[in-house]
Amino acid sequence: MSFQFESTAGNQLRELAFEVMQQQLKAGGIEITNNFKPSNIYFGQDLPNGNFELGMYAWSAPSADPSTGTAIYFCPNNGGGQNYTGFCSAKVDGLFKTGNTTLKPSARTAAYNQADEILAANIPTIPLYQKPTFLVYHNYVEGMTDNVLSAGPMWNAENWWLNK
Repeated sequence: MSFQFESTAGNQLRELAFEVMQQQLKAGGIEITNNFKPSNIYFGQDLPNGNFELGMYAWSAPSADPSTGTAIYFCPNNGGGQNYTGFCSAKVDGLFKTGNTTLKPSARTAAYNQADEILAANIPTIPLYQKPTFLVYHNYVEGMTDNVLSAGPMWNAENWWLNK
């Protein structure tokens, strides 16, 4: 079994991850070959057109609210602008729409949990890892904490203070 593995050329973290996966898969009799490309080709042509066998890229959510992920899992012809796998479920679309338009927290939670169950059963994507983040600050800066989302280190700046 052999697959072309595609990602962005020149990204050292992705190249290292590829090398590790290549070695691990080889031990199981599966070959993956490096088909890394410039980001404008990979993101501008190959992903949107489904021109890949295996692909590694990152999605980063601006918030923890599940509504930010709907573009990944909506059917491609129903607003799934980042649904590069082509996964399509009218049921998931309906549940996400309910979650996105309902203000009642319990109803939103129920809709998103039902959508998650369907996604987990169908496995349209496989998250490989969480990219680490780094915080560098003086020891007298209090209240700074990491945020695993894409909001960056300033996400809670209103809670910082100087203790000196």
